Amino acid sequence: MLWDPALQARLRYQDRAVLNTGFASAPVTMEFIEDGRTDVELPSATSAAIVAFVRIIGLKSGDLQRLVVSSPSGNVIAQNDAAPVEHNKAQAFLFTGRKRPANGWDPGTYKAEYTVEHAGQVVLRELWELPVRSR
Repeated sequence: MLWDPALQARLRYQDRAVLNTGFASAPVTMEFIEDGRTDVELPSATSAAIVAFVRIIGLKSGDLQRLVVSSPSGNVIAQNDAAPVEHNKAQAFLFTGRKRPANGWDPGTYKAEYTVEHAGQVVLRELWELPVRSR
């Protein structure tokens, strides 16, 4: 079975692969992502914050990461332009978010976009969404 050509292609080493993405209602840690709490604690219209996160493997020295969160109207509500990666990384994570506005979160679909740029070229892009129902 391990010698099946179709399986070998799937098991091949991947540069810059996204392992996890999601949303949380507070800043995240690697432990938060690894223990699965990201699947049960999704932000709602009354959450204290909306935080997007991504866990990545295979980043290369010089990579530039950006994580952007947009509101249902398309306005950027949070952005993290991480410092250039100083050396190759087996694993990393990045998050960004915003505290709840005084009038609460607008209902609709919040969007997150993660990109990695290397030598002026986008080499990885991942998009994900969070539906928020009205209060």
